[in-house]
Amino acid sequence: MKQWYEELFENYANRYDKECFVHRTLGERDFIEEELGYDKKKRIIDIGCGTGRHSIELTKNLSVNGDKGIYLFGKNHIIERCTVIGNDNDGIQVSYGATITGNTCYDNVNDGINASDGATISGNTCRNNTDHGISLAGDNLVDQNTASGNGLHKDMSYCTFGTNHAPDPEPVP
Repeated sequence: MKQWYEELFENYANRYDKECFVHRTLGERDFIEEELGYDKKKRIIDIGCGTGRHSIELTKNLSVNGDKGIYLFGKNHIIERCTVIGNDNDGIQVSYGATITGNTCYDNVNDGINASDGATISGNTCRNNTDHGISLAGDNLVDQNTASGNGLHKDMSYCTFGTNHAPDPEPVP
């Protein structure tokens, strides 16, 4: 038998955005922007509580931070439903088993997504990044992504590819 809190929070993410307090999201976003002085180069981190409603709204106005959009080093990070635009390096850079799903990365100076070693990359849209839409190293699963204008790039041949909409991956000699 499940504990009361296990039942309460089971599949809670599916109901979270319908809670009564969510209607305040835009006002809370405005408050955060004001506290940051509307400085688009400041970094914001959303520590996985909820569905990312503040981050989603903040990326609409504060998505350009000057260097890397999202840079996570470590194991098993999840990056989901983010928009990363116009950074001076990679839009998203991760390593070691990250899950990257449903993101939009465009107009970044290097790669839209740069991932290595055990990443699962699915359902992302990458376009008009200077180097590649998605750049891979190591053993990764890549499926149902769209990388237009710059395609996929891999420097090791261990990746598993599903159905992606991009030019064929180009191996590094």
